[in-house]
Order: sequence, then structure tokens, then C-alpha cells
Amino acid sequence: LQDTYRRIRNTVRYMLGNLADFGPADSVPYPELEEADRWALHQMQLLRDKVVRAYDQYEFHQIYHAANNFCAVHMGAFYLDILKDRLYTFAPDSRERRAGQTVIADMLTDLLRLLAPILPFTCDEAWLHLPPHLQTVKSVHLTQFPQPNPEHRLSGSVLESWDELLRIRGIVSKTLEDARRDGLIGSSLEAAVTLTPGDPRTEDLLRRYQDQLPWVFIVSECFLAPRSDRAAATDQRLLAEVSKAAGNKCERCWNYRESVGDVAEHPTICKRCVEQLGEKAV
Repeated sequence: LQDTYRRIRNTVRYMLGNLADFGPADSVPYPELEEADRWALHQMQLLRDKVVRAYDQYEFHQIYHAANNFCAVHMGAFYLDILKDRLYTFAPDSRERRAGQTVIADMLTDLLRLLAPILPFTCDEAWLHLPPHLQTVKSVHLTQFPQPNPEHRLSGSVLESWDELLRIRGIVSKTLEDARRDGLIGSSLEAAVTLTPGDPRTEDLLRRYQDQLPWVFIVSECFLAPRSDRAAATDQRLLAEVSKAAGNKCERCWNYRESVGDVAEHPTICKRCVEQLGEKAV
């Protein structure tokens, strides 16, 4: 019970800590959010359904399990983890960073309202630390439960794609851990991952999401090899191989990039970080 409470509290604290500069004009419209952002909002809708149903049936243990799973699995082990790059290294007013903050703000206010009956002091304290425009009333206990939002529900095909990406992420994580144990890499950002699909469906999925794979896996590079019979013969229908990422470590984002040092005035950071810094880098 203590570990679960700490996990929920730390999730709330992390979300609050990333909303300090988030104002009413900074919200990003739902259609402009990244697909991973929309996936997170869908998970919040599922949590809302479970929690409200459990309250109605006085099954408070179900609320405990649902909140713990949401914070530990969907947030801590995935969404909030992959969001760090956007929150910490993108330009403060960039669409990508503001999109992440928009989702955090939406989920946090919903989470506090849902858990207020069983965590009254924690949720009310967190509510008082929200940005002013999110504090619609003085106390979380004066609000209503969040209403269902049909717009925040993804289609079955999109959910299937993300279920498969998460399955592949598990395979990649295991391969990265093996490479770390063997001394090939330290952190995952030192790695370049090469994926070889074993069937057309997996190949199509990886090609559609190819640009997003590095930050989904939290690696510096991700390459796709042609489909092969060797990959098809595996239980996972996929081969994942790890090598050292090319280039040098960017002191700002910690990714390994061949563009580090391309801008003479900033020899220790990558081109992407120089662009994100904009005028501040001049």
C-alpha cells in the first residue's frame, strides 16, 4: 500500500513539475497532438470508466488497482518516460512540448478529481499547486468527476498499432538490457537498434512509425532491415540487434548524433538542440 501511494504521489508531482510555465494560451488542440499523446488520453478515459464504475459499486480495491496500474504501467513505464525528451530538450514554446503539457494538464486534473474521495488531502494539496487557470474552484472537493470525452477515444486500429509497438518495445528493452549487461552500452541512448521484421504486417507497422521509433524505444537511432525468414522463424516475428550509436554525445539532450559540433559556436551539442535553442544559441 505504501509503495502504491508513493507511486501515485510521485506521478502527480512529476506532472505538476512540468506545468510551471503552462498558461491558458498554451494548450494544443486535440487534432494537433502526437498520436502517443492521444494514446495517453485514451488510457485516461479507460481509467475514468473503471474508477467511476468502482465507486458506484463500492469496490474501492478496484480503484486502488486501476490507479496503480495507470501510474506504474501506462505513465511511469511508458508515456511519461518517452515524454521527457520533448519536455526537457524542445524549445519552451514548441508545439511538441506544449502538446505534452496539454496532455499532462488534462490527465492531472482528471486524476485528482477521480482519486479525491480516497486520497482527500493529497489530491487537495496537489490541486492548490495547479497553474491558476486550471484551478476552476478553490478545492478539488468542490468539483465533479470528469465526464466521458468521446473525442479522447482512439479507434480500434490505432490501439492495435500501439499495442504492437508496446510489444516490440518490450523486445527492444530486453535486447538493450542484454547489451548493457555485456558492456556494449551504458544507457539506452548510447544504442542504435536495427529491427528485422518477419512478416508483412510488422514491416508495415514499423515503416509507418519509423520516425517515432527512436523516442518510443529511447535510443539514439533505429534502423529497419528488410523482412527476413530468420526473423519470421522467431516467436516474436522480429529480430532486434543493438550496436553503438554513431557520433558523439550531445551534452544537452544526451543523444548520440553525428551532427554534434556541426555548429562551430556550439561544439558540444547536436544540430537539433541548436535549432531548439533558437536565438538563445546565438
